[in-house]
Amino acid sequence: MKYATDSDEAITFNILGPLEVRHGDRLIRVTGKQRALLGILLLDANRLVHRDRIVDGMWDDPPRSSVANLQTYMTGLRRALGVPLNARLDTHGRSYLLSVERSRLDLLKFADAADEGRRCAAGGQLHDAERHLRRAISLWRGEPLEDVPFGQSVAARLAELAEQRCQVWMTWVDVRLSLGAAEDLIGELRAAVSAYPLREQIWERLILALYRASQRGEALVAYQQARSVLVEELGIEPGPGLRRLHAAILDDDSSLTRPLPLTPGTADAVEVDALGGDRVRPSELPRDIWGFAGRKREQAILDTSLPSGSAVPAIRPGLWILTGTAGAGKTALAIHWAHRTKAAFPDGQLYLDLYGFNPHRDPLDASAALSQLLQSLGVPAEQIPVELEQREKLYRSLSADKRMLVLLDDARDACQVRPLLPGGGGTVVLVTSRLRLSGLVARHGAERLPLGALTPQDARELLASALGPERLAAEEDAADELARLCGHLPLALRIAAANITADPAGTIAGGVARLDRGDRLAALSPDGEGEGMLEVAFGTSYRSLLPEHQRMFRLIGLIQAPTFGPPAMAALAGCPGSGAAGALEALGSAHLIESAGEVSYRMHDLLRQYAADLAERHESPDERREATTRYFTFYLRRAGLAGLTIRPRAFRWADGPHPWASPVDVDLADVDLADVDLADVGPADVGPVEADPATDSADADLADARGALAWLQDELENLTSIVAYCTRNDLLTFAWQIMDALRPFLSVGVYREEWLEFGRRGLCAAVRTGDRQAEAAMHMSLGVAHLLLGRFHTAEEHLEGALAASTDSDWPEGTAEAAVHLSSLHLRTGNVGKAIDLGHRAIELHREGGDPGCQAVAHAVLGYSHWVFGDLVRAERHQARAHALHLRARSEYGQAICLTELAATIHDQGDLDRAARHYAEAVRICARLGAPARQVQALSGLSRVRSELGDREEGLRLAGHAMTLVRQARDRRAQTSALDARARACYALGWADEGREHHDEALQAAERVGVAWDIAHVLVGMTDRRALRSARAGGEELVTLGRRALAISQRHGFRLLEGKAAEALARVTSDADAKAWCRAALGTYQEIGHAPGAARVRRLMNSVTANGR
Repeated sequence: MKYATDSDEAITFNILGPLEVRHGDRLIRVTGKQRALLGILLLDANRLVHRDRIVDGMWDDPPRSSVANLQTYMTGLRRALGVPLNARLDTHGRSYLLSVERSRLDLLKFADAADEGRRCAAGGQLHDAERHLRRAISLWRGEPLEDVPFGQSVAARLAELAEQRCQVWMTWVDVRLSLGAAEDLIGELRAAVSAYPLREQIWERLILALYRASQRGEALVAYQQARSVLVEELGIEPGPGLRRLHAAILDDDSSLTRPLPLTPGTADAVEVDALGGDRVRPSELPRDIWGFAGRKREQAILDTSLPSGSAVPAIRPGLWILTGTAGAGKTALAIHWAHRTKAAFPDGQLYLDLYGFNPHRDPLDASAALSQLLQSLGVPAEQIPVELEQREKLYRSLSADKRMLVLLDDARDACQVRPLLPGGGGTVVLVTSRLRLSGLVARHGAERLPLGALTPQDARELLASALGPERLAAEEDAADELARLCGHLPLALRIAAANITADPAGTIAGGVARLDRGDRLAALSPDGEGEGMLEVAFGTSYRSLLPEHQRMFRLIGLIQAPTFGPPAMAALAGCPGSGAAGALEALGSAHLIESAGEVSYRMHDLLRQYAADLAERHESPDERREATTRYFTFYLRRAGLAGLTIRPRAFRWADGPHPWASPVDVDLADVDLADVDLADVGPADVGPVEADPATDSADADLADARGALAWLQDELENLTSIVAYCTRNDLLTFAWQIMDALRPFLSVGVYREEWLEFGRRGLCAAVRTGDRQAEAAMHMSLGVAHLLLGRFHTAEEHLEGALAASTDSDWPEGTAEAAVHLSSLHLRTGNVGKAIDLGHRAIELHREGGDPGCQAVAHAVLGYSHWVFGDLVRAERHQARAHALHLRARSEYGQAICLTELAATIHDQGDLDRAARHYAEAVRICARLGAPARQVQALSGLSRVRSELGDREEGLRLAGHAMTLVRQARDRRAQTSALDARARACYALGWADEGREHHDEALQAAERVGVAWDIAHVLVGMTDRRALRSARAGGEELVTLGRRALAISQRHGFRLLEGKAAEALARVTSDADAKAWCRAALGTYQEIGHAPGAARVRRLMNSVTANGR
């Protein structure tokens, strides 16, 4: 991305003081919460900032609507900033990125100038160093963002910035002292010690400046003042630096006049190097992890604490929390990164094991931890204060100016860590914990770095380092399987590798066999040990939980759900939703489960086995059975409610249209709606509307079709696992009933292959139960799925099976539904007469059953059959009845289908405006429901109508929109329809060659599916006289295409298409042939009563006669 440099359009941000945003010379007004939002983004300019961090920064107690509010503020901020060349605000998932040119944000200019000043100082270019550092300091106009209210989580970040300012200022003082300007600095240093009386480093600089300005007595007085302040405020004596400086002044040590050492790592600290003493540089890191591999992404993230090309920590939060489950490699990563970046921390590296989850030791308390840290920093044990608060103050004072790394390993909670945070911004702190430590994120601006399982590539690297690359190369497939069985967990991989290398004849394949035989946790115990390391690690986390949270963990081991959330877990545990949410939060905080979304979680395979083992030991068989039954019932009920919302009158199994719906007593068989404009029809016109299916507040998210579809899409993987589990474990009724509940959703969406998988499992379960009605329902479902996929032979086998099973079990509703789908099948394969007969049979059977939803489907199929046949009057009558019934039942999907088919009928009748209204409404409904295949059909029809109405550009746009949805729809018939619409739109604009290209593709798509009507429809379009403009189409070719369309139409009884094919042939032939085709088309149109077509042909005949062609 290119930025502006000196353009008038450049935007400038200033945050080192009151917030200012300028566009050229103009001050941009940013108000309210947008100021806090902008400030948070600017504090991390050019970096991704997660939404949760922004919310915490804007509110101490975020409202429930905080996410929605944030989106509103983000929109307002984008509007306020406009589109300057050098600033862009982008969204990346749940994070935001404000891209700003470095020269246009004072914070970044400050960092660059300070860094340049330090480099110059280290190189001995003191005058240049002074100039750059003075420039950095001059950018500050007050406290950072002092006029912007923030939540507490931002306070720590702002405090670090202020600390950075102080550090740079002290570096500037050191440079000035080295240049001999001691006397000029005294006044500024006296003001500084008044503002920061506990900062020993500032006292050191003042005392040194006084001494170098030949004011030795004043220097000694200043030391006594510093000592008095420290004793009175903190109860401690001055630190080693001040004491050695005092002694040197008393001795009039010549080293006090030497130039100060100014290196990249220490240019901002006088310390005792200038006095000839030795600083304490702790180096306490444990030995680096041998053979460490992977985690490159995480290391790169940690590297952002260090600016490129410099050993000085960046101006950004230096507190990192490495979180993850036991065995994820948190400590290994922290130690390895710390060793790799040692040079960046010239003041040393502190390491402290906090024993937060050690099974053999109690967690280290803050007082003991501080004692160890203070001794590591050179404080003798006898000088360490007794009171915890005084220890904290001393630790912060000693660490304030250090550039160190502090590694706090295995933290139990935020309270254990908080007193151990150093006082300055130059130190990077790494904390490892199995918990999230959210308090450190909220109050101290910590960055959380979660560690999950390794990537497959990282797992291979770890195994290669442990087993040797030659062995890995010889058994690559076995190595990948070993990694999979270990769940890509670093500790498990290392144990497995150690067990393999322990056997001189061991192979990776042998290790795989050992893990695959049964108990993986036992197999992942190092050879010769009893309880495995993984079990010990998992057990420590488990035992830290409350009893009710332990029970939830055990019960999760009973289910194979890929993801889970509070409602389902409340059913599993038989507890309130709030209790389940609290338990999951506790398990997530302990990293026994991990986040999989906003309110969903997942569990690692090895942890799931550990939980299942615990459940086996602690829960009785009855308790385990009752828990899983509650869980499966929850999903069956929710799936049924969601399906009922999507298609309220979708056909269901023998217990009625839906076990949770009250029946609707309505029969519109005698209602004549053929002349009703359905754009004006509302619920009041067709009877009272049934109440929403999801009336319970717990199911409020399923009350509308969008919410129901969203839930089913999110839970489809879980439902798949439930059906598979129930099929394997003889819970057969659950298996086929869940499949049946899902059919309305599967028929609306794009999950056709998933539908087949569900159907096969459901049919297997139904057959094993011996329930013929259930068998009929599953055959029906599979038949419809194959029908929609164009697999007509298989579809017919299943639908005939459904018809036979329904008849055998004396189930008239099932028989009627099978007849409906067989009617649709025969229509697609070209047997219109049989389709119409079956449609009438279905209507009669459904009329006896009295279910309006099933009647609606039957009327819709029969209406479509009449349209294909060419009987437009009967087609519209049945389609209008179907729409009215769907409207009555509030089935939006059913309405969309009927509106699309009714629009096609009205289009052929010549009422283009009315057809356009119905198509447009169908498009809106399908877009709202997320039904792309039906949306493509409606868009294609609307495109053709708009082109015929003269709005050719709009017709092309609509066809283009349909094309973009085809891939999402995964429906070949939809592809044919979109290509055909695009071709006709191109013809309307005079783009004949492009139109023919799209029609060629449409014909190929139609032939792949094999729907005779689609093939004939495309061929008629290709024969249209407008195609004569194509340089690629000759008259003979067009006649051939037209004759083929005519033959297909006549063979299958597509009377309307038969007339259109003859009419098209009349337009591409001449003289006697044209007249003959006109007579054939007119005869067909008159037989089926198609007045608009007959009128068109008469006009064509007059034209042929008048022009003599």
